[in-house]
Amino acid sequence: MSWIASVPKGWKRKRLKYLGTARNGLTFKPENVTDKGILVLRSSNIQGNELAFDDNVYVDMRIPRKIVLRENDLLICSRNGSRTLIGKCALINEETAGNTYGAFMCVYRSEYNRFIRYVMLSDIFGFYLSSFLTATINQLTNENLLDIEILFPPEKEQQVIVSFLDERCCQIDDIITDMERQVKLLRKYKKALVTETVTKGLNNSVKMKDSCIEWIGEIPEHWKTANGKVIFEIFGGSISDNDMSLIPVEKWHKILYFKVDDMNATQEGFEMEYDKELIFTPRKNKPLNSPLILVPKRGAAIYTNKVRITNVDCCIDPNIMAIAINENIRYYAYLIFGRSLADIGDVSTIPQINNKHVNYFKVPIPTLSEQQAIANFLDGKCAEINNLINEKLRSIDTMRKYKKSLIYEYVTGKKRVKI
Repeated sequence: MSWIASVPKGWKRKRLKYLGTARNGLTFKPENVTDKGILVLRSSNIQGNELAFDDNVYVDMRIPRKIVLRENDLLICSRNGSRTLIGKCALINEETAGNTYGAFMCVYRSEYNRFIRYVMLSDIFGFYLSSFLTATINQLTNENLLDIEILFPPEKEQQVIVSFLDERCCQIDDIITDMERQVKLLRKYKKALVTETVTKGLNNSVKMKDSCIEWIGEIPEHWKTANGKVIFEIFGGSISDNDMSLIPVEKWHKILYFKVDDMNATQEGFEMEYDKELIFTPRKNKPLNSPLILVPKRGAAIYTNKVRITNVDCCIDPNIMAIAINENIRYYAYLIFGRSLADIGDVSTIPQINNKHVNYFKVPIPTLSEQQAIANFLDGKCAEINNLINEKLRSIDTMRKYKKSLIYEYVTGKKRVKI
């Protein structure tokens, strides 16, 4: 085991296949889904390595006894489109026992799961995952899981380690939860500030009028209103990974190419980060002229309200919408952010934003000088809020790394708990 230099006295090397069993979950059809029935735990039911029940699916069908959940089963995400979710896990509690789990999950069943769960939460498991997963395979097979070798302390010491880590990790989680609450409040305040400013302006004494736009209410009397199509020009993505794989390399050239994931590089603020290298794209794809507002146009990314601005010409993938504006681009980026993408688009089934949503999105039109003043004001205010948010996000990241390091030290015996 290259991740550990020595075995503590009294501990043993053990592969998981000698300590328990692994089994994949239930395959079901859409017609099996019902409003009430047996809960099928999926990847979304694990949040922060704890069970969560905000996104439940129930089925009405016979469940094989071998995949009925038991208390202290270790539920693991074994397959997912996102490789970052592979390996996230949670212990099954008494209340959840008796239900089942989906085919993209597996359950590891062992009498030692309270200790093994902490091994899974440490860098040990990350070390093994890096050797299992590839660029094309996002799957943790039962064979790979059972082949994982861990350091296995005597049962009495396991219990002491688990009790110690339960207490310490609970303290760390409380700190993280409080900082996450502060981040949420800061983001809520920022959004409220932006919405108020882009719809009411900076002059509190100006005469107001009804905008006839439900979500805005009153606006300064001299402002105009219009549908988005009056001031927005919309562009869709013209290139996908599949397109690139089908075109000969000699017909490629270098240009900046953005995917939805690239919008996550900037935690707060509008600016896209350009530290990524220019990549090759087919010559038939002409770059879009900047500046542009970029927003995700389908899927769960819409709920993140990621509104970005690129000041560099680029190509975009089909999951991004680009918006050119003949007014102040930063003012309208703030306006879209303040309204939120989920409210502009359609989230009744599959979240999506298409041209009609943007074209018929009713917007206020201040004078150009006011647009600039509002954008400048919000740039300053939001920079202050973003700095606070980013500081707290860095602290959260530090606490999470500390927690993982703490777990690693005790499940490998680098540090010992007195028995």
